[in-house]
Amino acid sequence: MIKNYDLFIPNVFTPNGDGANDVFQLLGNLSALKFIEMRIFNRIGEKVFESNNIYFTWDGSYKGKMLEPQVLVYTLNAVFIDNHSEELFKGTAFVIGPELALKLHQLYSCACCG
Repeated sequence: MIKNYDLFIPNVFTPNGDGANDVFQLLGNLSALKFIEMRIFNRIGEKVFESNNIYFTWDGSYKGKMLEPQVLVYTLNAVFIDNHSEELFKGTAFVIGPELALKLHQLYSCACCG
């Protein structure tokens, strides 16, 4: 039997309170995970978020303030429940501000705004 170890790490989120993509979180078969270590860094290398909670959500805030739109870098160390493997995922995620999120919404997904 081939087990499902699929994880999805978003590359964009829009913490603007509209209920769509407001938080950064892991998606996929989270029940297959035994342990994670998620770290997110800003463009100058400051750690802006860290969690060991498999079901974490992050709202894009750092030291009580929302981050400005920018590209962030993440590392995710994941160990699967049956010790299948330990994987290190690396990538980028873009925090989109409210103005750009509204423009993108109008351009691509909202027939009423077209």
